[in-house]
Amino acid sequence: MPGFLPAAPVADPHPATALRPLPRLVAAGVPVTINSDDPPMFSTTLNREYQVAADLLGLDEHGVAELARQAVRYSFLDGPGKAAVLTEIDNYLKMSSCRARPFGCPWPTIGHFHGRAPLHDGYEVWMTNEVTIPLLPCPSIDDIVAFYAVLGFHTTYQQRKPNPAVGLQREDLNLQFFEIAGFDPTQSYGSCIVLTSDTGQLYRAFAAGMRAAYGKVLVSGTPRMTRPRARKNADGLSGFSVIDPGGNWIRVFQNAPASPAPAPTGRLGKAMANAVVQSDSRGDARQAARILDSALAHPEADDDPVALVEVLVYRAEVAMVLNDPATAVEMLTRVDRVALSADEATRAAAAHEAATDLAEVLS
Repeated sequence: MPGFLPAAPVADPHPATALRPLPRLVAAGVPVTINSDDPPMFSTTLNREYQVAADLLGLDEHGVAELARQAVRYSFLDGPGKAAVLTEIDNYLKMSSCRARPFGCPWPTIGHFHGRAPLHDGYEVWMTNEVTIPLLPCPSIDDIVAFYAVLGFHTTYQQRKPNPAVGLQREDLNLQFFEIAGFDPTQSYGSCIVLTSDTGQLYRAFAAGMRAAYGKVLVSGTPRMTRPRARKNADGLSGFSVIDPGGNWIRVFQNAPASPAPAPTGRLGKAMANAVVQSDSRGDARQAARILDSALAHPEADDDPVALVEVLVYRAEVAMVLNDPATAVEMLTRVDRVALSADEATRAAAAHEAATDLAEVLS
């Protein structure tokens, strides 16, 4: 069965050339998950397994330390534990014996180093290094560069011939684009999924960039951005989308939590969930409007006032997507008329924040 070497001591197949391990990390026996797809199979400690792997991959001591860094970075260690291990590796790299040596091989800035080397007793060393970068169409790479700069991206690569193309990066998020003369963004099927631990934080960063550049968050036309909302078609996880100048949908989703999100309840909550699927996921704002209008046309005595505010605000946002500012104004006016208790006002804070953003666009 492929996997990392078992934790039990094993004979070193290359004792003369095996490398010295990280002293304090070995003493601590820090566990590291190398392949998150199958933690039980691909687990080890920073000890002899790293020596054997480094020997077979041709790494020096500096390379061993960087191998450990990459493994820890993508491990299942908790935040404080991960930080402590990375600090220890940094201290090891500062040693004079390491500073004088180059890396044993080039290391990627994103992802894992990949090596697969046959060992004794049928075991293999596996360290993943697969990185996928979407390649998306656009009518102008210049417009793409300008827009994504607003969101905090920088250019990593650009060419004009033989075909215009550009690579962009924001932290660990990489996107590439190619230019097609006469391309119509409204007809684009370009899309990709971004998984993050905090959709709200990324949304706020993008929104701040838009406000600084445009004076508002773009909610209509192309480009634009939707707000983070629970997605019925994504097990209730929060998500939002950036629709860029090429008409590409960059779909940002929350990483799956340990427990599933609760299903929407109540008449308005269910209508909202269905409408979000139609507009924010499928891009069918007209169908979303029909769903919301039907729900709003038949009020019931036990309707949750917070859910009503959320539906009205979302209907205003959908109206903006449909270039219907009159309906958007009407919905926001109705929001102001909904009476809320102090507790309900707290629950509706996100919806009121969205309403404020929409009002800025309409002013």
